[in-house]
Amino acid sequence: GADPTQGHVKYLTQPEAIAAGRIHANATHAFIGVDHFDRAPNGRGSIRLESKSVYTYGLFLLDVDHLPYGCGTWPAWWTVGNLWPQQGEIDIIEGINNQENNTMVVHTVPDGCTCQLHDSPAEQTGTTWPISGCSGGGLSYYLKVEETKPRSYGGPGYEGGVYAMEWTAETVKVWFFPRGQEPADAVDGQPTPDNWGKPTMFVDMKQCALAGKYKDHKVIINTTFCGGWAGIQSLWESSGCARQTGQPTCVDHVTQNPNAFRNAYWLVRGMKVWQR
Repeated sequence: GADPTQGHVKYLTQPEAIAAGRIHANATHAFIGVDHFDRAPNGRGSIRLESKSVYTYGLFLLDVDHLPYGCGTWPAWWTVGNLWPQQGEIDIIEGINNQENNTMVVHTVPDGCTCQLHDSPAEQTGTTWPISGCSGGGLSYYLKVEETKPRSYGGPGYEGGVYAMEWTAETVKVWFFPRGQEPADAVDGQPTPDNWGKPTMFVDMKQCALAGKYKDHKVIINTTFCGGWAGIQSLWESSGCARQTGQPTCVDHVTQNPNAFRNAYWLVRGMKVWQR
């Protein structure tokens, strides 16, 4: 289907993806890749996975060894309602281009209240991006938090780890545990988030009655290119990608340089969701 973020991408059907080797799995890992062989004037071949189940509240965990990375890429692991942004969106893993730190975002409807949403610095370890007033082109308000732990978003030196998001009527919390630092209960099937320490992101869902707005989310893993974030010309230039690739725009790079996307893949040990 079409990419709702206007990416320069061609999402493949399941048979197409399997035949092309873009997606496969064994007993320990799932591989989710992109086309890194062909020019892509009509969008680069990629994968978008959506859960058949929908969730209101829960604990969501992704154990991953490799993330898509590099100029032009825009991967994400996220939850969202069919009615956007009225039903909300929670981005747990997200980034673009040569970004070094993972970013976490909550989206909601912009109004006189949500435009004043704020994080809880005393309750989190991440750094909130300063945003004044409503953002997102008038479509949604978002609150963005950046991970402070090193090597939290792909790239050189990335060793993987566990990402977790706990969503309740009171809060949304997101943690990142680098490989080797995962709490035992986070991967043994008996998670106890209360014992995990401060999360990277802490959002008070009692603000602006957010709890009543966030509902019926599907879980998505996808990799798109350019589009409404990575493709913004000012970001393409400020990220160093224009200089690095020698291409004037993100779309030019994604179209012309298939070999640049050989590392734009997910290697996932597993995803789990718990609900009370």
